[in-house]
Amino acid sequence: QEQLWAERYPTIRFEAAHCLPKTGAYEVVGTLTLRGRKRAVKARMTIGVDPKSGELTASGSLSIRHSWFGFKPYSAIGGALRNLDEMRLVIVLRASPTTP
Repeated sequence: QEQLWAERYPTIRFEAAHCLPKTGAYEVVGTLTLRGRKRAVKARMTIGVDPKSGELTASGSLSIRHSWFGFKPYSAIGGALRNLDEMRLVIVLRASPTTP
């Protein structure tokens, strides 16, 4: 919570701009807003529709860096325990169709 400043920035937002087909998946290009800072990112996603329910499903991940958003990776015990600058965000989306 201290690193993300959750009280000040309660929302992490990804806005997709467009999708490019890739072998067996899509590259979703967009803007990630974290801690009030925006950064262009790309996520590799698999996207599908459940034929029975009509539910849209998407899953994938993207790599970002702490430094892009102005904070340092977690560190403890004088730096003996620490995270890397790079982190991976995992995305899982399920959307049900609306009925009129």
